[in-house]
Amino acid sequence: MRPMTITKSWTREQQHAWDRQRWLKIKSDPVLLAAHYAKTKLQTAARQAKDPAWREKRKAYSKAYYAKTKTRALERSREWRTKNPGSRAAEHLTARYRLSRADYHRLAEEQQGCCAICGTQPNGKRQMGTLYVDHDHETGAVRGLLCQRCNSGLGHFRDRSDLLMKALQYLQRTARPDTA
Repeated sequence: MRPMTITKSWTREQQHAWDRQRWLKIKSDPVLLAAHYAKTKLQTAARQAKDPAWREKRKAYSKAYYAKTKTRALERSREWRTKNPGSRAAEHLTARYRLSRADYHRLAEEQQGCCAICGTQPNGKRQMGTLYVDHDHETGAVRGLLCQRCNSGLGHFRDRSDLLMKALQYLQRTARPDTA
C-alpha cells in the first residue's frame, strides 16, 4: 500500500467546486442517487437514535423552515403540476406497478373503461382516469383496473378468496326475501 501524500488543504471555494461536481455526478446516475439517499437516511436515523437533543433541534428547524417556505413550495408545486399534467401519476404507475401509461390505457380499453368487477364506468375526475390498478400483493402482478369501491373491498378482504366466499354466503343467508 502506497503512503498517502499530504498536500496543502483546499480553499473553501475549491471544496465547494468539488462538492458541486460530485453532486452533479451522483444526481445524473439513478443508482448512485439511490445509494446516496439510502446512506443519508441511515446516517440520520443512527444520529437521531444516539442524540435525542439533535433530533428535537432538527425537528424544530424542519417545522420552522416548512412554515417559512410553505406558500412558495405549494406555488412551485402547483406550477409544476400545471406544466406537467399526468407526470406524477405516470411516475407512480411505473414505480409502484411497473406499468407504463400506454399499458394502463391499453388495460382500460380492454375493459371498455369499466371496473373489472362491477362494470361501472367511473366519472373521470382523476388525472389518469378513475380506475385503480389492482395487483397481487405477493407477486406484484397487475390483475386489472377497478373502481375505488371494488378496489377498497378487495383490500379490506386482504385479497383472500375464502373471506370473500364467507361474505357471499353471509349475504345470501341474511338476504331479504324481496332481494334474493
